Amino acid sequence: MYGQRNPLKVPEYDGHTELLNQTLGLVQLDSEKDLLACALVARSWVHPSQARIFSTIQVPPGRSSLDRFKRLLETLEGSQHHVGLISQLTIIHHGEARRLRFLQRMVNMRFSRLTTLRIRGNKSFSLAPEAEVIGSLLKSPSLVSVSLEYRLDRLEHFQAMWEGCSTGIKHLKLDILT
Repeated sequence: MYGQRNPLKVPEYDGHTELLNQTLGLVQLDSEKDLLACALVARSWVHPSQARIFSTIQVPPGRSSLDRFKRLLETLEGSQHHVGLISQLTIIHHGEARRLRFLQRMVNMRFSRLTTLRIRGNKSFSLAPEAEVIGSLLKSPSLVSVSLEYRLDRLEHFQAMWEGCSTGIKHLKLDILT
């Protein structure tokens, strides 16, 4: 009986958890320096820090962000548990071939908590090359909200993208650029 807990006993107030959450709320999400500092404070800070930083991932356009995107992919491929922390994914893609290859690598990851997916293109680039990649991301079973902003040349690419999509999608925003 000594080792058993009483399920009716209300646990004592845990001020440590509240302090940790308030402190992490002040951390800059895009600051690698802050993340490293949090991880060094105590072992108990590592998971909350990672959960906060990996919950929302944004992949911006441009050559300067490609190296950052590559490092992100290497981190996710090397530590699959980080993929499970991602709940919001925003991809802004303007037709760079190298970025498309990175997106194709991303498809092989299992996004178990992905609830929000935003993909934006521009008028200069068609949805066609990315349709297969986007279609794979739309199959995430936890997906609830999708926002697509793209140029559409052929309806069959758009239709193929939605085959087998998650049945949990409740919010859909489509902006077809012309």
